[in-house]
Amino acid sequence: MKKRISLGRRAIVLPVLASVLFGGTPASAAETTTVAGMTPQVSGGSVRIAQLSAPAQQLLNSGNAKYQRQDYRGAIADYNQVIKLAPDSAFAYYNRGQAQRKLKADKRAVEDYTAAIQRNPKYTRAYFNRGVLRGDMKDYSGAIADYNQVLKLDPRHADAYFNRGNIRRYQRKYRAALADYNKSIQLDSTAYETYINRGIIYARLKQYKRAISDFNQSMQLNPESAKPYYNRAQSYASLKRHKQALADCNRAIQRNPEYAKAHGLRGVSYFRLGNRSRALVDLRKAKTFATQQGDRAYARLINRLLQRL
Repeated sequence: MKKRISLGRRAIVLPVLASVLFGGTPASAAETTTVAGMTPQVSGGSVRIAQLSAPAQQLLNSGNAKYQRQDYRGAIADYNQVIKLAPDSAFAYYNRGQAQRKLKADKRAVEDYTAAIQRNPKYTRAYFNRGVLRGDMKDYSGAIADYNQVLKLDPRHADAYFNRGNIRRYQRKYRAALADYNKSIQLDSTAYETYINRGIIYARLKQYKRAISDFNQSMQLNPESAKPYYNRAQSYASLKRHKQALADCNRAIQRNPEYAKAHGLRGVSYFRLGNRSRALVDLRKAKTFATQQGDRAYARLINRLLQRL
C-alpha cells in the first residue's frame, strides 16, 4: 500500500452546522481522510538501465542519490543531463517529475509524467502520479482518465480505485464513488481511510447505519485516528442522537486536541442538549483553531453561529 496523503487536502467544510444547531435535518458532513498519494520512489535506483549509455546511467544514479538526500534541484540538474544524452528515457522524465513535485512545481511535474508516458505507454506509476496531481489541480476528468488507465494496466490497483472514488465524490457522483470504494476495500480490506470515505458516502445518501458501521471498522483498523470518531459523531447528530455525538466528539478531541471541526460539532451537541455556556466555549475554540490552521471558511461559519447564539 502506498503512502496516503491528504487530498481535500481538503476536508469538506460543514455548511450544515447551522441546521444542526437551529433545526432542520442536517446533511452528513465529512471530514475527509486522504487520497492515496504519489508513488514516492524514483525509478532505476542504482540498477543498470539497459538502454542507457554508461555516462547517462551514471548521471541517473547521481540524480537518484541526490533525490534520496532531498537535494531536488541537484537531482533535476542531473536528470536534465540524462535527457540530453538519452531523450527517449522514460525513467529520466519520470524521475524529474518526481523531483519537480517535491519542489511543488506541479505543472512541470505533469509535463514530465506525460513525457514519460509518451515514451512508455504502459508506465503505470506515471499515470498514477499524474492522476494525483491532476486531482490536486481540479482537473477531475484528466485525473479519472489517468486512474482508468492505471486500472486497465493493473486491475488490482486498490489505490487507483480509492482515488477515483474521491474524485467522483468531489463531482457528487456518489453511487459511482461508492462502487469504487467497494472495489478498493475488496482488494485491500486493511486501509482504514477507505472505510471512512465510504462511510461518508453512505452518510451523504442518508444510510446512517451503514455509515456508522464503516466508521466502526475504521476505528478498529486505526484506533488512534480522530477522523472516524468525528464522522461517526456527524451521523449520530443527523440521527438526533446528540449524547452519542457528544461522546464521539470527546473521543476525537482526546486524539486531536486542536481538531477545529470536532470542537465545532461538540459545541453544537452541547447546545442541542441545553448547555449553552459549554457550547459557546467549544464554538470559540473551533473558531480559534480553524483560524490558526488556515481554514477561513470554517472559521467564518463558526463566527456566524456565534453571532446567532
